Amino acid sequence: MIGNTLLLLARGCARKSNVEKKVLFFTEQPPVDREAIHIWLGKTALPHEQSLRRLIGQYLGAPPPQMVTGPTGKLYLPDSPLHFNLSDADDWIAMAFSWEAPVGIDIETIRPIEGMEQVITDCFSPKEQAYVQEKDTLVRFWQIWNRKEACLKALGLGLQDDMRSWDCSGQDWISVDKVWVRSLPAPHNLSAAVAITAC
Repeated sequence: MIGNTLLLLARGCARKSNVEKKVLFFTEQPPVDREAIHIWLGKTALPHEQSLRRLIGQYLGAPPPQMVTGPTGKLYLPDSPLHFNLSDADDWIAMAFSWEAPVGIDIETIRPIEGMEQVITDCFSPKEQAYVQEKDTLVRFWQIWNRKEACLKALGLGLQDDMRSWDCSGQDWISVDKVWVRSLPAPHNLSAAVAITAC
């Protein structure tokens, strides 16, 4: 899984058709498949933005141009078809890259948080609440939260007033508004998700 190429296939993903969408994990050189979502997940001694710039440089084959911060804080490259997003948790970092459409990634440490029950009530749809409360509440809480965060990050949005309307329950790829999202395999005690906007 981590450290090797992992292939996750889905039907009906970003293009809203019956093409297969791939998610490729990598640790060294970025994959050459421009139709896949590429994920780097690991630990690095470098500052996170420096790690991101290094990988962007590998994608572009040149020093990366200046990144620009959008109104909600999402970084992007003006005049470049490469989309990317970054998330961190403790000493872990996750980065997503796509040549096709904007992406979002979220990684969190699975842990109890104060007021979790209120967050579930305020931010989770009835289906999500039922899913989380059925079993493994802590793990499932972070699965749903990761998916919501990844969706918002793919769209370049901050937290929304009505998070309950973003129903991210389900398996494999899930269609949420203008985004496709799925949970990702992650090391023990971590939860992760990636999203890509529909194109």
